[in-house]
Amino acid sequence: MVEAMIALAITAMLLTAVGAAFTSSAKAMEINDQFFRASQGARVAVNRVMTQARRGTVSEKDAYDQITNLTDNQTVTYIRLITPINPADLTQVAEYIYKFDSTAKELQMYKVVNNVIGAKNVLAKDVIAGNFVIGIGKDANQAKCVTRLAMSITVQEGNNIIRLSGNAVPRGTMTY
Repeated sequence: MVEAMIALAITAMLLTAVGAAFTSSAKAMEINDQFFRASQGARVAVNRVMTQARRGTVSEKDAYDQITNLTDNQTVTYIRLITPINPADLTQVAEYIYKFDSTAKELQMYKVVNNVIGAKNVLAKDVIAGNFVIGIGKDANQAKCVTRLAMSITVQEGNNIIRLSGNAVPRGTMTY
């Protein structure tokens, strides 16, 4: 009887340890999954914005009040990108506004049609910081234009922080 009680106590301790290990492992997997989703969303967003900037141009118009007043190496929290829909026909373009919303902790995208800003689309969540840096230069006709776009985004999930950045040169402003 004493031996059975000792065996039962040892088995109970082992089962408790296995249960604690399983719970800890499941919690760690959940945290890793949340961080992966947040960081992957940010990576995809940076790739999308930089690809679109390379294929098109960065508008010098302010995204909301249509005022042109960008300066070299200016840091902004939103940018307006204009991209040809079909590279063979440069007259048809698509316009998008990308904006960092610090209150909602999101990178947001708005499609612009006929100068009307459309519905919000969230590209990345858990964004604690983000900005665009614009480089101003001259195009082939010596007109002022955006010649460089840098983007920085910081995502936080729990105690984990990831910082991503990207740079693009709008091909429309390059001379060959």
